[in-house]
Amino acid sequence: MREEEKKIQQDGRYGGIYEETTYGELPHMASYLRYRAQVITGAIRARVASGGLRRIVDVGCGTGVNLPFLRQAFPSAMILGIDLSEQMLQHARAEKRGLVVGSDLCRASCFALPLGTASVDALLSTRFIHLFPHELKKAAYQEFRRVVRPGGAIIVEFYTRMNARVHRMIPHSMAWWRHDDAPQRTSAAEYYFHYPTRAEVHDIVGTEFQCAPVKPMLCRMLYRIFGEAITWKATRLLQYDPFAISYSEYLAIIER
Repeated sequence: MREEEKKIQQDGRYGGIYEETTYGELPHMASYLRYRAQVITGAIRARVASGGLRRIVDVGCGTGVNLPFLRQAFPSAMILGIDLSEQMLQHARAEKRGLVVGSDLCRASCFALPLGTASVDALLSTRFIHLFPHELKKAAYQEFRRVVRPGGAIIVEFYTRMNARVHRMIPHSMAWWRHDDAPQRTSAAEYYFHYPTRAEVHDIVGTEFQCAPVKPMLCRMLYRIFGEAITWKATRLLQYDPFAISYSEYLAIIER
């Protein structure tokens, strides 16, 4: 087992409190989850023929926040959530039991998925691959690619480098939206590998991809001022930002 994977298992955030500390109970985060799910399910529908959509896999599924949306959008498909942390999966079973009926949960490494080659129609991985340094991101993505069939879709969420720079510039005492002081506590190299540049993402996936922003910069403030509908309508337009300075998170969507 790689050191990064051991940390995932040992880190207290990856237990039952993960969902609360990561997504919280703030209205804009619940809205963000719904919007991200719309983008994901729309991308799957657009790239995979409905008759050929039999198996969808969520790698690094954590507490299962994506699974109810996938089940609702694709009721006839087999939905599989994979995570290395047994604590995460236990939380998914306990808290999401009524929402993941028909979904399977599996404990496994993202570097050795228990799936056959070309056996998956669509694979997604949200807020997960950032945990690994560049070469391991590439290794994980190659495993994603192995299990997805030609004609299928791979959807991976990344954080932008500009997001990291903003976090590094603003002291933790002034950053009321952050849970910890990691941006100032860790070295630049250790911190920035969570936020790959666009060129690094190209190197990870090895091909062109569609960029679909799912969270604008200053999302909480925008949501408070403009409300849900305008915030997410504006977010759709951010795909035309060539410098990726107007959004903090995006999906890289790749046709296999």
